[in-house]
Amino acid sequence: GTAKEMEKYTVDSGVVLNARQICAIESTARLNPSRPVYLLHTCPLDDDFPSKSPEFVRQLLTYNNVHVVMLDLAELFMRSIVEDLYFNSRFEESRHPVEHVSDVIRLLVLWRFGGTYMD
Repeated sequence: GTAKEMEKYTVDSGVVLNARQICAIESTARLNPSRPVYLLHTCPLDDDFPSKSPEFVRQLLTYNNVHVVMLDLAELFMRSIVEDLYFNSRFEESRHPVEHVSDVIRLLVLWRFGGTYMD
């Protein structure tokens, strides 16, 4: 598939998913086996994170079209209309910096790669 056909699930603070989220991701992966499903995260993961994860997370990772990808935030923000917000620590001035960074990341991922965002 093309970049515009991707299904995306942003995963904040590493791969920390609840059963409802896993169910939604698994349904997308099962119903669209030829389309990639990306779990995007911004924190480094241990190499053995699958073995430390609950069974339902390990099961999800067995799907060939499910990919866990770490975002490089500097690269994502670079040469975008909002790069100043990131590189000049403007998010830290917000009353809700985590939420605002997360919202902008979602928009930048769609802007750069296209596709569908699901939360």
